[in-house]
Formats: sequence, structure tokens, C-alpha cells
Amino acid sequence: MIAYLALLRVPQWMALSKTQRRFVWRHYVHPLLTRLSVMITKTVLLLLFIIAAYWFGAFGSLTLSIATTIATVFLIPELLDLWLVTRHRQDIEAYIQSHGSEIQSV
Repeated sequence: MIAYLALLRVPQWMALSKTQRRFVWRHYVHPLLTRLSVMITKTVLLLLFIIAAYWFGAFGSLTLSIATTIATVFLIPELLDLWLVTRHRQDIEAYIQSHGSEIQSV
């Protein structure tokens, strides 16, 4: 979860306990990353990456096939999640501030 690392630069996130971070992740960040539009974007990017890799001959040998598969399955979705969390960092900060009492009760 590379996206989790982007939140380490948010001071409000660092002030939360482990349980409170899990609460914020479960109630705000995870739904942000699992919206239908995000899932469709991930699928389209994966398909485009596979087509481009095949077109450039990345499936010509076993080593290249393994590297391409790992990059396709793990790297592309994680980078998209990282970009989304980085882009919505202010929204996450605002959520933590606006739901402060609810988060503190956890």
C-alpha cells in the first residue's frame, strides 16, 4: 500500500493513533479508492498497459513476461492509488477535522 505512505506527510494523520487511522482509512480513504470510476480507470489502464507491452514485445521471453506481469498487476494500480491519495490530501485533512469528535471516540 504505497498510498498509505502519501498520508505520512499529513500532520493530522500522524497525530492519530493506529485505531483512529484505521477508522479514517475505512470510512473515507478506502471508499475513495474503490469508487466505480476509479475501478474502471484501473481496468482501462491495465488493459492499455498489457496491449502496449504486447505490442512492444514484452512477452517475448519468460523473464520479460514475469516483469511485465508484476508491473501490470501491482505497480499500475498502486501508482493510481498513490496519485488519488496525494490529490485528495486536503479532503482527507478536512475529513479528519470535521469528524474529530467521532474519530476521538474510537
